[in-house]
Amino acid sequence: MSIQWPIGLNLLHPPLGLLQRELIPGLADGIGDLVRPGPTAPFNHVNAFGLSWTFFSVPAPFGYTLGDPRTYHQRMIQLSTVHTDLSGHDTVSDVLDAHAEGLYWLWAEAGPTRVHYEIVPGVRVQFFWLVL
Repeated sequence: MSIQWPIGLNLLHPPLGLLQRELIPGLADGIGDLVRPGPTAPFNHVNAFGLSWTFFSVPAPFGYTLGDPRTYHQRMIQLSTVHTDLSGHDTVSDVLDAHAEGLYWLWAEAGPTRVHYEIVPGVRVQFFWLVL
């Protein structure tokens, strides 16, 4: 029995098993934006389906609950996708408050202009694009 997956649906959410992580060089902290330019719209700003991350360093006093994944008591990072409309207005289209690492975050709308991050002070993050 074969499984049929409409090609158009791959623009939003391909099956998790088809995705792979692509390292974004360098460690992030503080506030910033991520882009991965592609050849054509809507992927000419962020040419990826989502994002994953690992906490490279976390201050010792930060509390967490054991489990898989380990869940920190406070938000460690806030991520948002920003889309730009035809008039040039930027709008936040998706927001994620992350208390854990290693998750695959697939945004709701394809082709954001950028992915904005705000990381709690003292934490350093390694990001990965989710691509086919």
